[in-house]
Amino acid sequence: MWWTWMAAWAAEGPIKLSKEVARVNEEVRLELAPETCVSITEAVFHDLANLRADEVDRADLARKADDIVLDIFRARLQTQAALTRFAEAGELEHDCVTGVRRADLASRYLVDHIYEALPDDTLPGSWMVAGKKPRFAKDHPELRTGDVLVTRAVALSSAGIAHLGGIDSQFSHNALVYVDDAGKAWTVEAYMEKGALVQPVEDFLSDGLGRVVVLRHHDAALATEAGTAAWERVAHGPFIPYDDLFHHDDGDRLFCSEVGRWAYGSLIGRPNTIPWDLTRFPRETNARFFDAMGIEGTETSMPSDILYDPNFDIVAEWRDPAAVPTMRRHDAIAESAYRWMEEERYEVDPSASDAAFVTVGLTLRRLPVLSYAVRDRLLPTSNRDFLVTGLAFDTAGRVVDEELVRRRGEGRNVTRTEWLETLEAMRLEDLSTWEGAPKDAAFHGKMHPGATPAPEVSESSETP
Repeated sequence: MWWTWMAAWAAEGPIKLSKEVARVNEEVRLELAPETCVSITEAVFHDLANLRADEVDRADLARKADDIVLDIFRARLQTQAALTRFAEAGELEHDCVTGVRRADLASRYLVDHIYEALPDDTLPGSWMVAGKKPRFAKDHPELRTGDVLVTRAVALSSAGIAHLGGIDSQFSHNALVYVDDAGKAWTVEAYMEKGALVQPVEDFLSDGLGRVVVLRHHDAALATEAGTAAWERVAHGPFIPYDDLFHHDDGDRLFCSEVGRWAYGSLIGRPNTIPWDLTRFPRETNARFFDAMGIEGTETSMPSDILYDPNFDIVAEWRDPAAVPTMRRHDAIAESAYRWMEEERYEVDPSASDAAFVTVGLTLRRLPVLSYAVRDRLLPTSNRDFLVTGLAFDTAGRVVDEELVRRRGEGRNVTRTEWLETLEAMRLEDLSTWEGAPKDAAFHGKMHPGATPAPEVSESSETP
C-alpha cells in the first residue's frame, strides 16, 4: 500500500522515483476503493509532502524523468476514473475527495520539482495528453464545446486566489470552451476587471499562463448545450458584471469558476451541481480577512474544484517549465501569508494610496466620459471593500516576494519545505524589526499582527 512508501524508501537507500511511481499506478488500480480512499490519499500526501530532494536517486531521475512524469499523470487519470466509479455507485464521499485533492496537490508539487531539477528541454513536450497510452505532445488536443480549461497565471495575485480556500491548490481561473461552426475555438470567462466576456482560445492561452488542465464532460450532448448557451448569452446578451462576493449560484453576476457551474446548471434549466465538491473558506480562523473583502459565505466554487468532479475526464495538461520556479515561489508566499493570518492573526493594512486608487478608479468608471482611463482595471459595479483589501494583500505579497528574492534568488531547485522555512525565518526577523523600529521593517508595514489573539490550531487542521 502507499503508506509503506517511506519505510521502504528508508530501508532501501536513495529513492528510485521511477520504481516507486510505477508501483503507485498498480496500487491505485488495485487498492483504491471507497472504504480505503481516505487512508490511502492522506498517506500519500504525507509521504510526498515530506519527501526531500536529497533523498532521491538523481541518476534514476535523469534517466527516466519522462516515465516518472507520465506515470504520475497516469495515476491522476486512474484516480479520476475511480471517483467516477464511486459516484456512479453512490459511494463517493466528500472526505474521499478531500484526500484526493491533497494527494493530487502533493504530486503536482513533485512534478514541478522534477521539471526544475532537469536541464531545459529534457522532456519531449510540455503537454501531456490522455488516452489509452498517455503521451507527451507539443500542442493541446482538439478542443470541444463544453470543455473546461482550469488554469493558473504566473502573476503573484493568481497564487493568492489558488490558496484562498481551506485546501491549497495550484489553479486560479476557469474558462469554458465554445467551438463555432467554422471550427474556431473561443473561451467564455469572467474577470474582475472586465466582467463576463468571450475571446479566441489562442489569445487566452498566450496571455501569461503557467498551467492548463483540459477537462471534458462525459455527456457530449450536455456539454454542447452548456457551452453553446453560455457563448450565446455572454457574446450576444446583456452585459454580466463580475461577482466579487463569490455567490456561486447567482447567475446575474459571474466570477470565473462560477461560469461552468452556471452554464451546466441554471442557464439551461438544470440544478447547479457542478462542481461536485465545493471549497470551504476558513472563516473560523481568518474571519477578519473575509469580512474585510465583503465575502459573507462559507463555501463557493473555486477554480480547482472542478478538477475533482466525477462527471469530467482529464483530457490534457500543460505547464510552462520556465515559469515553474516563479509559480512555486509565489505558492509558498501565498500559503505562508494565509497561515500568518490564520495562526498568527496577521492583517493586511491597506495604505491610503490603495484606498484612493480604488475610490478614484470606481468614480471614474461611473463617469462615461472618463471611464476609458481605467477601463481595463476596475468595473463601475465592483465592490470597494473587496478591491481595497485585495489590492493591499497583493501589495503586501509583492513586498514579501521582493525580500524573498533578495535573500534566496529566483529559487530554482528550492523545495516547498525550504521556501516555507525561509519565509518563516523572514517573518520572525522582520517582526522583531517592526516591533522595535516599524519604518525599518521590510514588509510588516503592509502585513502585521492585529489586536485579536491568535486562535489555537489543532494538528488535524493542517492543509497542504
